[in-house]
Amino acid sequence: MTAGKARIGVVGAGWWSTYTHIPGLLENPNAELAGICDTNDEAVRRVAEAFPEVPTYADVGEMLQAQSLDGVVVAIPHVAHHRVAAQCLDRGLHVMVEKPLTLTAADAKDLVGRAGRAVDRWVSVEFHSPGNSCSGSPGVRSSWSY
Repeated sequence: MTAGKARIGVVGAGWWSTYTHIPGLLENPNAELAGICDTNDEAVRRVAEAFPEVPTYADVGEMLQAQSLDGVVVAIPHVAHHRVAAQCLDRGLHVMVEKPLTLTAADAKDLVGRAGRAVDRWVSVEFHSPGNSCSGSPGVRSSWSY
């Protein structure tokens, strides 16, 4: 972490990211938004115009190579959650995934296993109510708890 700030990347530059995740990270004194990634060229263009101080990328692998991150927010189509979250967990990053975590129980179990094997790393699922907790599983935190 840089000067006590968590360096976070956002994967997905759609409406929800630009409305909640990106502004929230920019306003958080404990976070540094280190990069935004989307495979949609138009989304990358829009987010680069709206947040010119943040580097943008068209590929998650490119962002992971270019930035030294502590964690990522994954807010992309559900079908890609497992692939991107696994890639980030395997790089030793904390991962917060929009719901649903994955499309299958097997993929969810795989992500929890990857997080559990990493030292001091976790995967969380974005819930919008403090009553929705999955904290009973090792390697899993609900995002409202941080």
